[in-house]
Amino acid sequence: MSSSASQEATPSILSQASSHAGDQLHRESIRHLIAKSDAFVVSHVTPHAMGRIDKERGEDGQGFRVFLYRSENEILFITIPTHTHEVNHLRLDRLCYDIAAGMGLGSEWAPVGATTYEKRDSVTNIIYTQGEGDSGMRPLYQRPAPGGFPTLVIEAGVTQSRSSLRMKANWWFATSENHVKIVLLVKVDFRDKSIVIEKWKAESQNPPSVARRITRAATRAAQALTPTAVQTVTIKRAAGIGPTSPRKGLLRLEFENLFLRQPTGNESDIILGTTELQVYASDVWRTLNT
Repeated sequence: MSSSASQEATPSILSQASSHAGDQLHRESIRHLIAKSDAFVVSHVTPHAMGRIDKERGEDGQGFRVFLYRSENEILFITIPTHTHEVNHLRLDRLCYDIAAGMGLGSEWAPVGATTYEKRDSVTNIIYTQGEGDSGMRPLYQRPAPGGFPTLVIEAGVTQSRSSLRMKANWWFATSENHVKIVLLVKVDFRDKSIVIEKWKAESQNPPSVARRITRAATRAAQALTPTAVQTVTIKRAAGIGPTSPRKGLLRLEFENLFLRQPTGNESDIILGTTELQVYASDVWRTLNT
């Protein structure tokens, strides 16, 4: 093998809101992109290159978040935590927390923020895959370990595509082996002045009648869980909330999924109804001055 062939390709920006193919991943690129996009994609990122990026980004303070990295295709998806991006998910996260705290669950709600979750080779320490959410929580009493997977993850996107957000939802369920229970994808679209919230869960694709008939030997395969968008709520700035599910505008986060136990006393599901979602959307638009 020639020396040139054995050298790693230089990480280069593939795409974001406006294409800069061929630019090296360096500070000038980051500064330029922060003003124009909240996400972009970098190619030719080998596991060794990813290790260097992971180490150096903490040292020189580069303002980006690892949205998703997979070593098999050497593609790194990066999120820029712009003001617009952060407001989008932090307001929703705070609303969910406030509802939980109102039921006396504040001490049980452990925020995970942009904690890094990854899989590495046990011998070489090479990164196989890595990702960071925007907001999320884990139940402190049921999962006390600091590195435990969250049960709720919120992922936001402005210039980021819905397809990449959905890809990340699938990644959360696969990487956590379904220890992540709910993923909320929040997409702001300034063109049609809307906020779209998708609720994803890993669910069995077998109806109950079929599940009852399957043999014990086939149980594991037949009841495999598949990431599924179980609800979509669209909030239009001018027209209000338009749900596309039969729950009449209610975005329900099931208590058992969040806290991994049965509710007691006045504890119940976290429900964001029309009023709560309108407050959230109004806060987002007002903060963004749009």
